Amino acid sequence: MEMRNDDCIPCTTTGVELQFEDKHWIALIERGVKGLGGDMNTLTCYDSKQQWKKLEIIYDVKDKT
Repeated sequence: MEMRNDDCIPCTTTGVELQFEDKHWIALIERGVKGLGGDMNTLTCYDSKQQWKKLEIIYDVKDKT
């Protein structure tokens, strides 16, 4: 299974990402955020019926003052 994104630099896959757990995806995303010079927060969110994780990525911040 190829994971393709038309905005991505072309690469070949070994298929290892098919075995990724959440911690592996988070580590990959953190490296991407670091490459952007940004910050990332992982939040645990709740409502009356569900619990989920939320990633917040902030980058390219410009001072408007």
